[in-house]
Amino acid sequence: MTRAPEATRAAEQFLQSVVIFDDEAYTPSGGAYTATSGAAVFDDSYGGMAEEHPPSRGAEDAGELDTEKVVRAFAQLGMNCAVLAPSGDGRERDLALLGSLARRADVVILDWLIGSAPAVTTGDVAIGEDPTSFSFIETVLAQDSKVGSRLRLICIYSGERDLERVKASVLERLRKKFDQVFDGGEEALSVTVGDARIVFFSKVHAEGPAEPDEVSVDDVAARVIREFTGFAANGILPSIALTSLAVLRDQAHRLLQRFHGGLDAPMIAHRAMTTPAATEEFLVSLFADEVEALISNGAVRQHLSDERVAAAIRGGSADDSHRFVWKNAKTPAVSVSTADAVATLMKSHEGDLVRVQKGADLHKLEKTSSVTSLALDGIESAVREVAHDADMNFSILSSLARDGYLEGEDGLPPTLRLGSIVARRSRRRVPGTEAGGRYTYSVLTEYLLCLQPLCDSTRLDKETRFPFLPLTPGDAGRFAIVVREEGGPRTLTHKLSLADLRSIAFEPSSPKRAVVGTWNDGHWGFGERGQRFQWLGDLRLDKAQSVIAALSAQASRVGTNDYEYLRRRSQA
Repeated sequence: MTRAPEATRAAEQFLQSVVIFDDEAYTPSGGAYTATSGAAVFDDSYGGMAEEHPPSRGAEDAGELDTEKVVRAFAQLGMNCAVLAPSGDGRERDLALLGSLARRADVVILDWLIGSAPAVTTGDVAIGEDPTSFSFIETVLAQDSKVGSRLRLICIYSGERDLERVKASVLERLRKKFDQVFDGGEEALSVTVGDARIVFFSKVHAEGPAEPDEVSVDDVAARVIREFTGFAANGILPSIALTSLAVLRDQAHRLLQRFHGGLDAPMIAHRAMTTPAATEEFLVSLFADEVEALISNGAVRQHLSDERVAAAIRGGSADDSHRFVWKNAKTPAVSVSTADAVATLMKSHEGDLVRVQKGADLHKLEKTSSVTSLALDGIESAVREVAHDADMNFSILSSLARDGYLEGEDGLPPTLRLGSIVARRSRRRVPGTEAGGRYTYSVLTEYLLCLQPLCDSTRLDKETRFPFLPLTPGDAGRFAIVVREEGGPRTLTHKLSLADLRSIAFEPSSPKRAVVGTWNDGHWGFGERGQRFQWLGDLRLDKAQSVIAALSAQASRVGTNDYEYLRRRSQA
């Protein structure tokens, strides 16, 4: 896959810190190292039958890491690199140290064989005598899972020759402990675990033919950037996100200048006159405005040039290849050349609706059409599904300020407020389904949008009633909100009717004086078990305010009693 130069630059701007854990990290560079003859790479417990390799010479071949060279290689690319070796105080202590560093590090690099290791327990599982770095991989991934998910790159940089076997061992063991574990395939020495990727490459071997995945210590930094770009930065939106985060890192001093200690006194006065919860929201809004001002200064624009967008649409496709578009969900696809698709999408800003060029035999598209599919390459059936999934996911991004599905137990607890979307599930007996003396029960889900004004969501000292607008599952053609659930995206719509509003009482949480969510059964929610509402996310504030405005317009309608002839003439 061709990577845009802008994507590589975004990765270089973003990456700042790397931590390396290698048992040969402190071996003097160039020192003699004797390899044991016929050393086994694996035993039967970790990847199958043990395999012997002939002895090889050289420090790198035995696994030595030239710390000075690798640190200098990262420094030349503007990255900080911490290099650690086992402490000798036990693997438990090393696991805790690496876990702490991994929270701050952008990339983690591990040797595969970390010498001999004592018995160790990670989580509830004792892994016994494990000479590999798998326990470190498991620690980092388990730690990331507690915050919902984290984009994570882990590199196995090892002196082992058989990296395929190393990958197979990691893949097999990860599948026993984590969900969503995928093999990178025959052409990629990588394993994907949710939002994390593990890649494998080898240290240089002094003897024998060069291996395709050998990387010298001088080239490790460049290889890490290449892997990170392909994994996390290869696309317009990822590049925008990484550039924005890099800008925030570089401009952190400006935020500190604006939010300096000399303003503590007025902030404390504000807190005294309001509440801690109200002050928290006020400061978050101020900080968000400052962040927006920083990243709006070119961080986005540079990735939206006509050249970059056109290249993203075209991908690696020839101009005469085919793209597909649908007038609506029920009509068959119309074939469009890639050249016409590029021309159409690049000119779409000139009209209210996308218009395919004359040669495409398709007139103005309907509002429900799949315009997204024009930017995707592939066979018709696959493109239709991918385009739909992409539209759903981008709708979630544009609808929700916080996505409850992505929040983990260690995340920030939600507060019930204007825009909160909740779901209440209840079991109800289905009539007429008695069989063998038992009734069949179905799970009914009720979706609700909280309309409580922000000022009425704080400073609560007693049970308070919150107004909710019922939401109903939408169909393929009409919906206003998209949220994420266990089974995938859920489209929702609402009827702007004052008569349908619900009022539900909640007890405030002390000392927050607000209704704060609690973690239970793998999700955040409000209320107790008998009246438990799962938190699905927070609607973006402008969208929630638009619902309030529409309801207010409904309430402000003035009813008149007119002569019917005159009323009809006024609407003619």
